[in-house]
Amino acid sequence: MNHTYSSLLRRGARRGLLLLGLAGLLPVAQAQVSFSSPTLYPTGGYNQGIVTADFNGDGRPDLATANSGANTVGVLLQSGTTVGAFLATANYGSGGSFNPTLAVGDLNGDGRPDLATINQLSGTVGVLLNSAATPGTFAPAVTYGAGGTDGRGIAIADLNGDGRLDLVVANSTTVGILLNSATTPGTFGTVATYSGGGAVLDELMVGDLNGDGRPDVVVGSRTANTVSVLLNSATTPGTLGAVSLYTVGNSGYLRGVALGDLNNDGRLDLAVSNYTDRTISVLLNSATTPGTFLSATNYANGSTQNPLGVTIGDLNGDGRADLVASNYDRNSGNTVSILVNSAATPGTFPGTPTVLTTGGAGPIHAVIRDLNADSRPDLAVSNFYGSNVGVLLNTTVFATPTLTTLSPTSGLVGASITLTGTNLSGATAVSFNGTAATFTVVNATTITATVPTGATSGNVTVTTPGGISNGVAFTVTPPAPPAPIVVLPANNSTTNSSPVFQVTATPGSYLMVYLNGVNNGQYLVGSSGIVQAQYSGLADGVYTLYATASAQRSGAPVSAPSNTVTFTVDGTAPTATVSTTAGSSTSTSPIPFTVSFSEPVTGFAASSLTVTNGTVTAGSLSGS
Repeated sequence: MNHTYSSLLRRGARRGLLLLGLAGLLPVAQAQVSFSSPTLYPTGGYNQGIVTADFNGDGRPDLATANSGANTVGVLLQSGTTVGAFLATANYGSGGSFNPTLAVGDLNGDGRPDLATINQLSGTVGVLLNSAATPGTFAPAVTYGAGGTDGRGIAIADLNGDGRLDLVVANSTTVGILLNSATTPGTFGTVATYSGGGAVLDELMVGDLNGDGRPDVVVGSRTANTVSVLLNSATTPGTLGAVSLYTVGNSGYLRGVALGDLNNDGRLDLAVSNYTDRTISVLLNSATTPGTFLSATNYANGSTQNPLGVTIGDLNGDGRADLVASNYDRNSGNTVSILVNSAATPGTFPGTPTVLTTGGAGPIHAVIRDLNADSRPDLAVSNFYGSNVGVLLNTTVFATPTLTTLSPTSGLVGASITLTGTNLSGATAVSFNGTAATFTVVNATTITATVPTGATSGNVTVTTPGGISNGVAFTVTPPAPPAPIVVLPANNSTTNSSPVFQVTATPGSYLMVYLNGVNNGQYLVGSSGIVQAQYSGLADGVYTLYATASAQRSGAPVSAPSNTVTFTVDGTAPTATVSTTAGSSTSTSPIPFTVSFSEPVTGFAASSLTVTNGTVTAGSLSGS
């Protein structure tokens, strides 16, 4: 904002933060929005930027503000006893003079969100690391050169793809990048600067605009009613390409910039606030050349107050991202305008905006987050001239979810299932016959869920702030049992034509027995875990036998095969020939003789011989 509007604002009041696109919140059918009256929380110093994160790790979202008039960062921890309410602000020095904005992210990789703020009059960035000993409190600011003067924008993202979050700042005419240290995460190297397009810069956002997996930079100009887009380098990530300029508004004085998928095509779009025009410009990302943008479409904010900040999020749970304009109006504004996304043509905002009071003067920026754990996104608005934050809890009645199909309709525990229906955004639970599942909301009509451990066959339901959906039947397929074990016949044995087979398997499972690779029977395994049966009439020859098992007769996974046994069936009796070297009449005693068989035999012994008028007195068995 121009310095002629307020000596305290210097050249503007602006919102804070934004990481890779605050893109919509996932969501239901189009509905208007309603909010509670604002609850005010003092910040202690002409706050401009505002961010939200769970700073103390208690599972509840907290707030932080950039208090430009006091050169502090204010942290408002959420109450541990009253959900959606906040404790008194704790203020920490910004490390410089007049800090209009801030950003949040885990800068040193310890799992706790840290803060960074830009000091406009000092040309520095102040980094405040979250305490390891007392999360939710912050170490004194460590400052780094911003690479220019009159800086107003700051964001956090991993620009060079090394897994560490870097800093991006908007100075008067340049964009600066401070890369995180590889050896000492949470500290930053010398700033590298890039032209911002020639005009005086203000709001800055970071997000992957062209879908290449690298965060790009968008920065607004408050003197040329243009938005500058700087794409991250594909060959040298962490460096920026040449500026592409896009015109917005009609009479200049662009202030706020926001990123989000406004038309549900999977690409980040732009929304900017035009202070003088009292409009919000929407620039949709190109479907054919992602990272470039279509001409701006302007939408009135529906107020006599001039907008400064703009924020994107789904406020009515219909699966489409809405717009929130913070109507600053030279410190005398006290409202936000909500522009609801079109149900018929997502990415357009044809309806009459809903205008809400913020409870304080000079609203600059809002953040959108479920602050009271009711699964509805709420608003926290930074009121600059009021030096407070107004919290407006969402009271919108969301539409009841419905389920139409599941794909597939049966599956194992751990399988991924696609649920389709309506009004599925903001889902808080997916249940498989009463067992809670992990899930991801894809959009207002689609959820993917994982069949949970312990699930049983029955109805699948979805719970949202609008209620519990109808149920759709799902069959939980039992897993395959362990591989069975073939006990009989013994491996490499020889049997007659009616061999007995015996297999052990899981009781209650269904056993399939394969003889020479052909399934020749299915058996229900009893409580003993043993299946025994007998073949009959097998032809002589060599056979193989193995078995598999499944938990049900059909349609269930099959176990790994059992051990395979090989056995020989020999059902034909051998013939025997007796011969002797003695003559037909002989006085030789004893008489030598030989018994020859027509095939190999087993189990033959001297006792197997029957002799008339004589006895076997000696001899040996040899050969076969």
